[in-house]
Amino acid sequence: MTDCDMCGKKESAQFDVKIEGTIMKVCSTCKEFGTPIQKPTSMFRTKKRVFQNPDEEKEIVQEYSSLIKRAREKQKLSIAQLASAVQEKESVISSFESGSRSPTLKTAKKLERKLGIKLIQKITSEGVEIEKKEFKPLTMEEKILAALKKKQEGNDK
Repeated sequence: MTDCDMCGKKESAQFDVKIEGTIMKVCSTCKEFGTPIQKPTSMFRTKKRVFQNPDEEKEIVQEYSSLIKRAREKQKLSIAQLASAVQEKESVISSFESGSRSPTLKTAKKLERKLGIKLIQKITSEGVEIEKKEFKPLTMEEKILAALKKKQEGNDK
């Protein structure tokens, strides 16, 4: 039970009404003083859109630190100038160049554009063969045979 916003009466049935431009929760007696507010109801369910992130298949190259430093020096940029150009702190750029920190894909893209280098590569699965199996539910017969076989193996021990 809640209190009516107008008279303070405790009542379980509350109504949303607009009274002089203000939406209030009121009792059945006070609801006559305002205009009833209808809560919007949707007749259709909206589908969630699932987007695959194209960056999920990418990674930063291993030699990123030397690439960044060489490209920056080649363009005769200071760490401060490069940091300003890619909207990062000087300490962050220094840590990239020292190799103590690797850039995010977003930052790597900025550095690629500014320095004209390649820092992002696609992830490859060399030598890894993935076997695709089709899922097929077991029939009742297959379940019984598997249980009998398991039971028999337990008795053989």
